[in-house]
Amino acid sequence: MPPPKPLKRQIPERIAFCAGQSAHHVDNLDVHQTILFDEVFSNVGNAYNPNSGVFRVSVSGYYVMSLVYNAGVKTGGITDRYLEVVSNGVKLGDVIVDSSSSPLASATKVWVFHLQRGTDVWVRTTTFGISPNDVHGHSHTMLTGWLLYDD
Repeated sequence: MPPPKPLKRQIPERIAFCAGQSAHHVDNLDVHQTILFDEVFSNVGNAYNPNSGVFRVSVSGYYVMSLVYNAGVKTGGITDRYLEVVSNGVKLGDVIVDSSSSPLASATKVWVFHLQRGTDVWVRTTTFGISPNDVHGHSHTMLTGWLLYDD
């Protein structure tokens, strides 16, 4: 009897990116304005587009995504500032910063999302909190994502 053939192991596609906003400070952002993370630290698989701020899902599966938000301004009165992660225009999650006590206040959230191939994911301002919105740059506001495992 011949020996069994070795199993071929399929190597999963590698997808990971990390990008920050390079500008010192961006203010007067309108409602639902896309945040451009143009300072790319890594972009394995080239799924993130720094010119549009959009991550295009090339493999269906579970993705870890993290958003760090620093508004970079101290506010009085109304203190909440929001950014949201959206997929094809539908909100997946948001981050809120209370910058009433310090312009250095920041917030971070980490999610695991199931995303389908061809889906677009991006970060935008919201209709909640202060409008117009502000985002502090120098990569104090960042978006990171990677494929945890495919379907």
